[in-house]
Amino acid sequence: MKTIDYRLKTKPIRIINIPENYKMEAGRLVEMVSEMKNPLGLLKMDEEYPLLKDMQIFTQAQLLVNPPYSKERVQELQDELFLKVCKKLKERDLKEIKEREARKARIEQEMKDIYDRANYSSNRTYRSDLK
Repeated sequence: MKTIDYRLKTKPIRIINIPENYKMEAGRLVEMVSEMKNPLGLLKMDEEYPLLKDMQIFTQAQLLVNPPYSKERVQELQDELFLKVCKKLKERDLKEIKEREARKARIEQEMKDIYDRANYSSNRTYRSDLK
């Protein structure tokens, strides 16, 4: 997975290395919310942006839509929303990896069980032939 550097708006000396697709998705959401004038519009956006179904992200987005704030406060809210989205994306990816590993382990166990049963059956047949 390709990573890129993201520079925080509130602390430009602070650089965070994140996966490129996280930056694209989080950046798109922050931009959309920053341009929004009516907080009720967020309720209609959850189809296009499923991450808005997460209460923390929705609350952060709602704060960003409710001006007036100073430029510094807006940048702080944008950074917070961006980082929350990236964190949620990372959690989602880790969950998918764990589920995939669990599914793989289950399949391997099932295959081992099938193999063991096949060996047990063939050994029983063999032993009964000896009698």
